[in-house]
Amino acid sequence: MKYAAITENDISQYSDQTGVLYHFPKRYKKLLEPGTLVVYYKGKMEDQRFENARLSKVQHYFGTAKIGKVTVDPNDPSQFFATIEDFIQFDEAIFFKDEKGQYLEEHSNSQAFRNGVRELTKENYLNVLSSGSYSNTSTSSSNRKIISFTDGSIPKLDDVNISEGKGLLVSTKSNKSSNPSSSKNNNLPRYSRNAKKVGDRAEELVCRYLEDVGYINVVWEAKLGNKPGYDISCETSTGMKLHIEVKGTVSNKITNFILTDGELKAAMILKDNYYMAFVVNCLSVNAQVELVANPNELMNDNSWNSKPLTYLISF
Repeated sequence: MKYAAITENDISQYSDQTGVLYHFPKRYKKLLEPGTLVVYYKGKMEDQRFENARLSKVQHYFGTAKIGKVTVDPNDPSQFFATIEDFIQFDEAIFFKDEKGQYLEEHSNSQAFRNGVRELTKENYLNVLSSGSYSNTSTSSSNRKIISFTDGSIPKLDDVNISEGKGLLVSTKSNKSSNPSSSKNNNLPRYSRNAKKVGDRAEELVCRYLEDVGYINVVWEAKLGNKPGYDISCETSTGMKLHIEVKGTVSNKITNFILTDGELKAAMILKDNYYMAFVVNCLSVNAQVELVANPNELMNDNSWNSKPLTYLISF
């Protein structure tokens, strides 16, 4: 398995399409073979026009993906196109240095970032993907845990520390941008081309978390193909049955989420027996799970606000 960082700047001579195509010169062809796992990097903002299209003004990583088919540019044989698979855009920027000022890619100096494509080790790749999780527990690569992978992109479940989270839901009401259009965009849910992968991982993490903290008869309903308006069912030690809908993110906070009509109806019927499980840092080695009871009541008393996002049009 190969790993790399790919640069996609705001202004470029290359014909990149984020999450779809990556255009690069021949000298990087050996680094970007099919199956290579990559992190997307963006340099410092040079033009204010691009502010609303970026996660940060400074140098940062903004997504992860896998290289698919690589073909020669029909207009220039010295350049190539790579199709992008399994693209996940991060919910927030990952700064290119850790809290000690060390590069997550572990370069000795900034000159390495002049290369549009940079080879990474497996550990470098994980440093970027899980940088927030390492910041409180390690200061150098020598004391980081060596992680094994399922398919090269996420840690094996046995390597993940799943802890109880508190305050994972963050309101955006007090953090509105002075730019009205920017504020509007930031409050919309982010859709990912790889939402199912993140969702499945979140559900898997919640199942293990429930078993670890003592719930019994844990059933992953969604994996069985059941669609009762929740993803997991289980029982407490006293025999109370719970029905749990899972929402996950690769970020470390949740500002909004989507409930389907079926999920909303189940919450209204089951009330105190219906729970939401929120999972942050889904692709990290340190995930957190927060359980919230009776979302229907929270919406009824306006603790949570809801609005319709889609309409069914028939003719």
